[in-house]
Amino acid sequence: MPKTFSEKILSTKSGVDARAGQIVTAAPDLYLSHDNSAAISAHFIKLGVERVKYHDRILIVLDHCVPAADFKHATNHQTIRKFCESFRGPTFGDAITRPRIDADEEIRSLKLPLF
Repeated sequence: MPKTFSEKILSTKSGVDARAGQIVTAAPDLYLSHDNSAAISAHFIKLGVERVKYHDRILIVLDHCVPAADFKHATNHQTIRKFCESFRGPTFGDAITRPRIDADEEIRSLKLPLF
């Protein structure tokens, strides 16, 4: 039976023949997060985490309320920016600046038979 796109990616990244429903361990090329990172960053600080593994693979994008509509959102945005700075640079962007990711290049680098 042919593999789905997700199965192809997970097979390549995990080194096993991944199929639907199977649990595999794989390291993604890019971790994407968004406005909820403000809440998650509090857990890192509470745990005493000093650095983030693969900080160069993290992209945090503000996309829900940009520009901030009120004090609460502005505070969350500021928390995320400080988190990115203090944890040595998860890539940060918001919906206005639109950080450029060359998706075609990322897909080509996987070397998957897509069709």
